[in-house]
Amino acid sequence: MLRRRFALAVLLMLALALGVFGGAITSREATAPLVVHFIDVGQGDSILIRSPSGRTMLVDGGEPSVGHRLVGFLRDKGVTKLDYVVSTHPHADHIGGLIDVLREFPVGRVYDSGKAHTTQTYEDYLLLIERKDIPFELARAGKSIDLGDGVKVLVLWPKDPLPTSINDASVVIRLTYGKVSVLLTGDAESAVERALLASRKEIASQILKVAHHGSSSSCTGAFLGKVKPVVAVISVGAGNRYGHPSDSTLKALALAGAKVYRTDQNGTVTIRSDGERYVVEVETQASPRSPPAGGCGLAGTGETGTGQGKGTRYYASIKSNKFHYPSCRYAKQISASSLIVFNSREEAIAAGYVPCKVCRP
Repeated sequence: MLRRRFALAVLLMLALALGVFGGAITSREATAPLVVHFIDVGQGDSILIRSPSGRTMLVDGGEPSVGHRLVGFLRDKGVTKLDYVVSTHPHADHIGGLIDVLREFPVGRVYDSGKAHTTQTYEDYLLLIERKDIPFELARAGKSIDLGDGVKVLVLWPKDPLPTSINDASVVIRLTYGKVSVLLTGDAESAVERALLASRKEIASQILKVAHHGSSSSCTGAFLGKVKPVVAVISVGAGNRYGHPSDSTLKALALAGAKVYRTDQNGTVTIRSDGERYVVEVETQASPRSPPAGGCGLAGTGETGTGQGKGTRYYASIKSNKFHYPSCRYAKQISASSLIVFNSREEAIAAGYVPCKVCRP
């Protein structure tokens, strides 16, 4: 308790010095497998994790303006209490909606990056935690959180001393359940990716929450080569002024063979897993011949994958009817805005494509 109050006090003093002024769940799906909702909160992040045991973790909460919608989403899912809330970093598009959540739901513990920020939103968030006497802990690399029934959460980043960049102080966590893993990266940029690679920590994950809303500041080739994502989720707002996601990031994900889902085009993206396999569900389906603009994935409810994350992938373009091996010279000429990735020959053929006569997939 003293350590928690000390940590909160230090953060508040830092914020003021910088000029700030101026689990349990009652659910209709109590016996459901692991469920991860990448919630559509516009230009921001919010991820609800529910383990088979019923324990819940909310990672980030979007902008302050979406707080009431986020509360409604949680209630619709039967949430009455959050075991854990994780604030990856103090930017408003990640912590703003948490204020309404913290007001409306009992919370077992808050994990925070500990990076001070100069906004009223951040001060309000900290003061609410203190006023409600919610247990508070700094998330640091090596911290493990048990969600029950074999669902483990490991904090991979940050470590002290914290980086100067607020984005690079983001809490990065890897969730594992049997053979299936999910990597959540906040807004961490390329410097953090290099640090994680240098640390030799296990980061390979079938599902990747793409950092910083698909900005060009992350998703380096070396990092994606180590993660080996099969599914990549970009939490991003429609028509945002930042130009997210960037073409370079979409291209990098395509080259990595990841199937991309975007909350601006697919709505809330949900992963369900029994620890062996997983299924991807989206609110909005896209035709296989018309993937999201700039994307490389086939959005569709009920798509499945295995926990192994292995297998040959095939590339095709929405501008032709041929599919190729990724190594084919014609596959390498496909632009990110036209690329479709198939997980099997059967999937490509079922979508109306025919094998390339050069690489003969």
